[in-house]
Amino acid sequence: MSERFKRWNGPSVGQIPAEEIQLNSAGVLLCYPLRIPPLVIKTGSSNQGSSYSNGGLPMGLSVFWDNSNIWLVGRGVCHEREPGDEWAFRIHFAHLLDFVLNGRPLDYAFVGGSVPPASDPLWRRFENLGIVVDKQERGEASGGEVAVDEAIQLSMANRILDVTPPGCIVLLTGDGSGYTDGKGFIKQLERAHAHGWEIEVVSWDAGCNRYLRHFVEQHGTYRPLEPVYERVTFINNKRWAL
Repeated sequence: MSERFKRWNGPSVGQIPAEEIQLNSAGVLLCYPLRIPPLVIKTGSSNQGSSYSNGGLPMGLSVFWDNSNIWLVGRGVCHEREPGDEWAFRIHFAHLLDFVLNGRPLDYAFVGGSVPPASDPLWRRFENLGIVVDKQERGEASGGEVAVDEAIQLSMANRILDVTPPGCIVLLTGDGSGYTDGKGFIKQLERAHAHGWEIEVVSWDAGCNRYLRHFVEQHGTYRPLEPVYERVTFINNKRWAL
């Protein structure tokens, strides 16, 4: 890792006083207080690489979520931590979103892959934030995923080119395929960085492509999911998310 960058060390749900956490009537976490630490700790004086605008206010986030990758690799982590429960392994989408946001404003979200059902609290979270979510779902006829990675990457490219001033792109995936062919998520992050966007990757250490991780550690912020495994996952009918 570059000496100029250090890994994420922001607050978790358990570090925030209970009286500051807002819950709805069903006990679902709605939001954290706006308590924002520096996202990239640097030894130099330049502010490049943090998620703050020149005016000191937090940049709006554009979140791109490869749900299939997060779920599949997470199930492998479950196999190591809770062997035998892999088939009941679930992602707690609302908790994961809260971890990603960490109290920062959300401007846009694109969720690709096996998207949560309409009843999932995640959609209420987006609704409460006033965010319209674009989705790329599995093919209705085949049940298989239809060019999900490409759809996420196209949405990233459009956001990078069309939005001014640039904000912060947060990518949830560990997939680094296609880079040697000038394609894939790493290439989109390169474009984002070149256009002045801040970049973050949220992924499982266990399944994060080494080139993807190296690039974001050099130019942005990498946030592993293993430290918050019990908060962002649950075992259906056995263990609830913290």
